[in-house]
Amino acid sequence: ELCSALAVLGADNAVLYRDTPGDVGVNIKTRDELRRGTLENIVTAAAKRLTEALRVLEELAKLESVAVAALLESLRYRSYTAEQSIMRQALQRNKMPRLGLHVLLTESLCRRPWRETLRAILEGGADGVQLREKELSDNELLNRAEVVAEACHNYGRLS
Repeated sequence: ELCSALAVLGADNAVLYRDTPGDVGVNIKTRDELRRGTLENIVTAAAKRLTEALRVLEELAKLESVAVAALLESLRYRSYTAEQSIMRQALQRNKMPRLGLHVLLTESLCRRPWRETLRAILEGGADGVQLREKELSDNELLNRAEVVAEACHNYGRLS
């Protein structure tokens, strides 16, 4: 979609108009420009550049084609949603390496009742519990997941 929009705007020739020696941004440096502390910083910086570029292209397209401008606007809003999704994944990924012990809970492998086993797992210091049940109905699985999530929450652990 973006390629089609850019073709309408004649972006294939845009490189011919680039004036790197005369670009005022070449010599402007910020304190953190060459450093990114976290994956979240990278996602945010990249997403901001993308949405800014799409907004500029959208405004330029208004001179050539209302349809292309609308498409670019749609792409810009979709990029906000994509940024949010990527950020959530990045934040979740950053939680996982901190887990020291993550236990998979499967009732058929428990020597004691599963609730008792869950309590022992949490009292034993596990950082997270993942419910792994392939034989339960959807309703039973949901009910059990709610019990596990509540127990983990009460102990300050991930589920």
